[in-house]
Amino acid sequence: MAEDITTLLVRYKQETTELKKAQALTDQLADEISRAEVDMDKLDKTQRKTYDSIVRNSKKAKTEQIGLTDSIKSMAAGYLSFHTITQAVKQFADFDDALKRTQALTGATAMQSMELEKQARDLGATTAFTASQVAIAQGNMGQAGLKVNQILEATPGILALASAGQVDLASATDMSISTLNIFGLEASKATHVADLLATAQANSTGNTQWFSSDIQNAGANAKTLGYTLEDTLAILGAMAPAFKDGGSAGTSLNAILRDLNKNMNKQGQIMLNGKKVTI
Repeated sequence: MAEDITTLLVRYKQETTELKKAQALTDQLADEISRAEVDMDKLDKTQRKTYDSIVRNSKKAKTEQIGLTDSIKSMAAGYLSFHTITQAVKQFADFDDALKRTQALTGATAMQSMELEKQARDLGATTAFTASQVAIAQGNMGQAGLKVNQILEATPGILALASAGQVDLASATDMSISTLNIFGLEASKATHVADLLATAQANSTGNTQWFSSDIQNAGANAKTLGYTLEDTLAILGAMAPAFKDGGSAGTSLNAILRDLNKNMNKQGQIMLNGKKVTI
């Protein structure tokens, strides 16, 4: 019996020791959990502060950005307004200068100047050209010797030629006036000339500048022999594939026409294969 009690006491002591160790471990774990909860709480508070700070800074940055954007927009709007006003003043000054130049070149009366100005404004509003550009073209026509009524008649056609031929107004003015003069046409035919050149360009390999150069070279002899502008353009159009350089077809045609003109008698006849042929 004594051994049994001793054994029980030993066993009890061992179990008690193990229990105490387990209790100590449990207490230690509980302390660690408690400290972890405190740390998590601190971390949570820190994260919240960081998050709140980010939110506040983001809102502040957004507000500042909006303010900056509004400032930039205001500055840009102010600049655009200033630029627009400056451009408007410059355009008005350019237009006024062009009108004065035309008046000086043509000797236009006050009433005629008003007509020129109205035409320039109307065409500036309804074509690809500005009123100032139209007024400059009017002045160029005046410089070439056209009268006010001729300028008023020719201007729409010259603008049409510039658009169709994709050339500047100065070039279109020179082409039109030269062609009108060569074939003895009235200024009112400027639109007709533009239409003919546009048609010739569309139906051949030559462009407006090509035909204009060739007309300069061959037009006078063609007119002398009785060819119309339509006839001359048709001949040049047929020659276009063989003559790529502007003016070369006209030079060749002019040589042929010159020879024909030289050999023609007073009755308009020439010798061809031993026979008289009336041109």
